[in-house]
Amino acid sequence: MKAAAMARMFYRQAKREEGFTLVELITVVAIISLLVVYITIEIGRSNDDAKIGVATTFLLANVPSAISSYKARHLNTCAGLNGLAAIPLKAALTARGLVPTTPWNEDWTVAYDHPTRVLTITFPLRGSDDVDVAGADLVANLTDQPQITGIPAYANPNLTVSYDCI
Repeated sequence: MKAAAMARMFYRQAKREEGFTLVELITVVAIISLLVVYITIEIGRSNDDAKIGVATTFLLANVPSAISSYKARHLNTCAGLNGLAAIPLKAALTARGLVPTTPWNEDWTVAYDHPTRVLTITFPLRGSDDVDVAGADLVANLTDQPQITGIPAYANPNLTVSYDCI
């Protein structure tokens, strides 16, 4: 009889120890949630870094290439960019291969100063995760580049970059 009672007691204890306690489940869910938040933040940062790289390429390679292409088709001059032409300035440049939006899906704008022959692009950074960091990174990437006239200017949320169009 004692053996049967001991077996029942052991069976009850074994049965109570099956599964996880509520505290264990909450701990596991909390750890998984922290990992998901951390991974999401890191993916967002790398996504913004990639967009800064695309913006740098756009401003250092694509814009000068579009200007050269425009000049090649218009007697090696930017004189038609003075706003008096039948085609708006931005349309003339997008026809030369520039995309009409930034990597953050914002429309960039362009202006041409005919007396100084300087083309200025205003590049909004509003869609960036951290606008000020993106602006500082782009200014650092664009400063002292031969394609750029002067020093790029950043005033939250816009980056302004000027190009000679002689």
